[in-house]
Amino acid sequence: MGVITISRELGSRGTEIAHMVAEKLGYECLDRELIAAIAKEAGVEEVQVSDKEDKATARPRIVGPEMTAFFRRQQYASRRPREALGDQAYLELVRKVIRERAERGDVVVLGRGGQMVLRDWPGALHVHITAPLEVRTARVAEERGISRQLAERLVRESDRRKRDYIRHFYNNADWRNPRYYHLIIDTGRISPEVAAEIIVRAARS
Repeated sequence: MGVITISRELGSRGTEIAHMVAEKLGYECLDRELIAAIAKEAGVEEVQVSDKEDKATARPRIVGPEMTAFFRRQQYASRRPREALGDQAYLELVRKVIRERAERGDVVVLGRGGQMVLRDWPGALHVHITAPLEVRTARVAEERGISRQLAERLVRESDRRKRDYIRHFYNNADWRNPRYYHLIIDTGRISPEVAAEIIVRAARS
């Protein structure tokens, strides 16, 4: 009945590692599925949940077309008027869905502040996957076939959005604060395969 939360930085290969861990342990990996579950619980479209998250991390800025395209959420066919999903309602739904899955066990929760929601959950293992900025920038540039300059902008913007998400919903908490994690793994020095094995061994212990 294991529970693992994984927070990751863009370019750290955290998503890849999370899925490797889930496969090795026979766990379910919750990533985008969380949005679907939250939307179903609220009786709204998935895009409304994405919109709520976008607004929580939005701030006035001039963004180039590449950045806009990168961070734009998938648009759904339905265009009917949508009711606003308030901060408190959204947060309660996130907590409810994550806790319900934690109760069932054998799950890797990827992102969505899982380390905060399950901070005091008995037996939960909280992991943060990181790497130096230059390493993450190089990876994103190679994976997406874009310039280093654009890749660095994408990485910094992603970091800012993740930081602001946790600050907004969890009383100005710092998402990189080591006290929220049992493991912090630097994939600039440790391969995804080794990182996954470390997490698996920690979870089994």
